[in-house]
Amino acid sequence: MSDWEVYDARYRMREDMVRKFSFSEYISDVQLFTDQGDKIIAYGDTGFTLTFKDNFREILLSEIEAKNGAPVWKAVDFRDELHQVSRVYPENTPEKSYGIIIGRTIKELYEGRKLGSILIRINENLFSDVYRNIDLGEGTEIFIVNSEGIVVSTRNNSINFNEKYPEEQLIQRIKANPDSENESF
Repeated sequence: MSDWEVYDARYRMREDMVRKFSFSEYISDVQLFTDQGDKIIAYGDTGFTLTFKDNFREILLSEIEAKNGAPVWKAVDFRDELHQVSRVYPENTPEKSYGIIIGRTIKELYEGRKLGSILIRINENLFSDVYRNIDLGEGTEIFIVNSEGIVVSTRNNSINFNEKYPEEQLIQRIKANPDSENESF
């Protein structure tokens, strides 16, 4: 593709993403990464782009590639993201920056060859707002963990976001019964 064709394709893709996500308060960024390592900002602020600290992005993209098309869910917060403007998320309110990255491999339609990866950053409140006011009774709690047992959504500050849930036995029971519909833990 010529430089102009690449520019035009990026512009049209960004235009489509803006139409799709601009009315959602929960989706902040959509980024594509080509096999050559180029980053394409499909949606989100182009001035203050989603940037990760250290080698978080490389580890995430490697995990996405290893899953070969299956989605990868990762909790992200101030420990993983580089916030270029600290006023947006003051140090004493880390929960304001809680997010979930959903990533997956992008493949060619007919040949199945890997073209790159997509990362979508979602505000964690998309999930916790759904169950925030559900009362299951005293001593019960609702939260979401990923396949590694990392808490990706919680309404309770005593359950640490973006950390491994401490009750390993509970996670093992969930993994042992993936098709169970009527079990309480």
